[in-house]
Amino acid sequence: MTILRDDFNEVAKRTLAARVGNTCSNPDCRAVTSGPQDDPLKALNVGVAAHITGAAPGGPRYNAALTADQRSHPDNGIWLCQICAKLVDNDTLQFPEDVLRAWKTLAEYRARSVIGKAVDQGAMGERERSELIRQQTLALLTPVLVLIKREALAVVEYSVENHGAGVALAVKANYRGRNLEHIFISHNILGPNRSAVIALCWETLQADGMHLRYESRDGRFFVTTAFAKGLELHQTAFEVDAKGGYLSQPRLVPERTD
Repeated sequence: MTILRDDFNEVAKRTLAARVGNTCSNPDCRAVTSGPQDDPLKALNVGVAAHITGAAPGGPRYNAALTADQRSHPDNGIWLCQICAKLVDNDTLQFPEDVLRAWKTLAEYRARSVIGKAVDQGAMGERERSELIRQQTLALLTPVLVLIKREALAVVEYSVENHGAGVALAVKANYRGRNLEHIFISHNILGPNRSAVIALCWETLQADGMHLRYESRDGRFFVTTAFAKGLELHQTAFEVDAKGGYLSQPRLVPERTD
């Protein structure tokens, strides 16, 4: 059975390459991806217009919510060398969607900042600037985990969904006051628009409520609290300090009822 792919057209490929100066968008690589052949009428290319979310079902980081046009749009692409393109598709846990989008933002910023200027050859200075931009970009990518309850054919299922823009790491949950009794979650790393099954007991949730704890890639900590009131599920998410204390900041999301 042939699986249809939503591939980039040639215009999209050229756009992705040009927007990063024909260099790999991986900040730890930055290989030049094009140059001359011996034939004066030809050029070499070792770059790839890679999909950030997969081009077909079952592909790396595939997002079923996108349309075919969105999947093949340059917004869903990143320019990489062939080695890095293979790397990110072979290890999607290490290279989820938000990491690739951070790379893309950084690579486009770097390309824009040197247009019409002599390139600074100080490798250490460039690496330090790149790391600063990378950290600033990641700081904007906040994970927001939400507990979802679904009922179908008298079967109730619960899942944890990431409604934020960043990856949630070290995801753990427990009923309030039962810190040693972690609730099973099928994944402890959740990228944006990803979900995991969680094994909740509705009666215990009604009695105790629940804490869902997780971290962001830049070392911040978050908690989503949930409790059942009647048949409704109430929850909200906060950024906390390393010890779990609430910070004096607005909620990440307003209190919601599902």
